[in-house]
Amino acid sequence: MEQYNYPIVNDFVFDIMKADETSEIHVVPQESAEILPLAAKEDKQKISFHRENMARTMQLSRGEFNFYRVEEPTTIRSDSPFLVGKPIVLQHSPRRRKLVLNILADGLAWNALRDEAEELMPNLLHFFSKGIIFENNFSASEYTYPSLASIETGLYQHHTQIARPGVPFALDPSVVTLSEQMKHLGYCCTNIQGDGEGIYNGATRGYDRLIVNHWMERTADGVERTIRHLQTFDECDNFLFMHSADTHPYNADISMSAYASVHLPLDEVLLPQTSVASVFLKKNILTQCINRHEVQGADRQLGYLFDYITAHYDDDEYVVLLYSDHGAPVYARSPYLLSEEQTGAALMARGAGVPARGRVDELTSTVDIYKILGKLAGYPIDAPYLDGNLPAVFGGQRRAYTVSNSIYPGQTYKICVRTEQHAFHLETTEFTREDGTVSLDSYTYHIHERNDDYREIFDDALARQFLDIVWNYTKSFRR
Repeated sequence: MEQYNYPIVNDFVFDIMKADETSEIHVVPQESAEILPLAAKEDKQKISFHRENMARTMQLSRGEFNFYRVEEPTTIRSDSPFLVGKPIVLQHSPRRRKLVLNILADGLAWNALRDEAEELMPNLLHFFSKGIIFENNFSASEYTYPSLASIETGLYQHHTQIARPGVPFALDPSVVTLSEQMKHLGYCCTNIQGDGEGIYNGATRGYDRLIVNHWMERTADGVERTIRHLQTFDECDNFLFMHSADTHPYNADISMSAYASVHLPLDEVLLPQTSVASVFLKKNILTQCINRHEVQGADRQLGYLFDYITAHYDDDEYVVLLYSDHGAPVYARSPYLLSEEQTGAALMARGAGVPARGRVDELTSTVDIYKILGKLAGYPIDAPYLDGNLPAVFGGQRRAYTVSNSIYPGQTYKICVRTEQHAFHLETTEFTREDGTVSLDSYTYHIHERNDDYREIFDDALARQFLDIVWNYTKSFRR
């Protein structure tokens, strides 16, 4: 790239697999057939396949994985090293579901758009109304990088230590990620579409295959890849993660949606251009129009996927979770970074083990997703270090409050504690330090009602209750 760190319009897709290097491998399938991923390391490399009564040589392109079905003892060799991925065992187990699908609808601001859901997201409503739609779910962080790590670990940001893109922090090896849990259960784990950042910090280290691109993560592409994957690997139990970004309001110097520029008057389209991060975007008609249109488009494509799932799987054969990592500031009614609209995130579930409750008002957090899936899939969720909560609707307990915070070195520390009735916003005077620690020697705070009035509350006893929560939450990184 001529310009460093300018990836926005880079739509190059990487297909990444964990693999071993070898010049010869002898494969002996055990109880059932296996799929063996192979890739050449050299241009026009010749790889030969030998089994009883068969000898073939194939010329393969460098760096592209091919998938071969092996049903009998087979020897594969080449004159120079080639790559072999983990074999995919073609076998269903009654202890697993045939499909577990996690859909990350990046930036889907459910809190802001739920009253328009019948118009904007009819397919989501129709599908998940036969499961659970959490109306009061909030993200633990305000943007994707730390939020994804919290979702994949069930840990708050100060426990993952994933603080800022480009800073080389990685998850401690003792942390078992969500995808590692599913891998231990025997699922074929594939990140069918993602942004790739979880590769570096370890958040997505349990996936054997990752199809990633930094920005251009269209729902339509992810849906088509998902269906093709399910058709291809229909003889094994699949755990898939699909991250789509067209539901995310963006701020980039690229051509905007033609829908918005055609339907809005010129003075609403020609807004002052700014390079601020999308999390700091202000409320405006243009971005709202673009976002609503993209949400509608994503919902259309997801409807296609949901139809495929219900047509090919029985209700007890699949689990589908759809969630967002944060909301969108362009709908915010308050001046706080951690507003209801910026941290109000989607969380929906349907399938085996999910009660058909429809919309529920129970408070939940994105750190709860780890335990919710564990309850449904069967991996352990009782580790004492986990921060998430199993919601009451799944047999756990109702949350008394949720916590969202912004730990970003070089910016003030911000935290919002929400109960069912109130939101407590606190912001420090000093900036968060490079090591992620904060000072609460000087700060401001506000309490408001969580309703349409946003009425500010002045109550010393209530403030003391919230401050006690903040003091306890920040004790490990407060200096």
